[in-house]
Amino acid sequence: MQDGSVAAEALSLASRDVRLFIGGVEAEVLYAGVAPGLVSAVVQINARIGSGTPRGPQPVVFVVDGSESSGSVTIAVQ
Repeated sequence: MQDGSVAAEALSLASRDVRLFIGGVEAEVLYAGVAPGLVSAVVQINARIGSGTPRGPQPVVFVVDGSESSGSVTIAVQ
């Protein structure tokens, strides 16, 4: 798929090692891949937040094949 084109269907990153951490606690990744209807460079991650995740604004860090995101994204956990 060419960058900038619109994704017509979901393409999973299942062949990659995808991990997601919220507040330093690993979340269960349910899906990681292209988001249908958005440009192909957008990656969607669906995850289940772990019960031990601290409340309040928490940093979100994802790791794909050992490459880590910056951690500049936060999510509010209630």
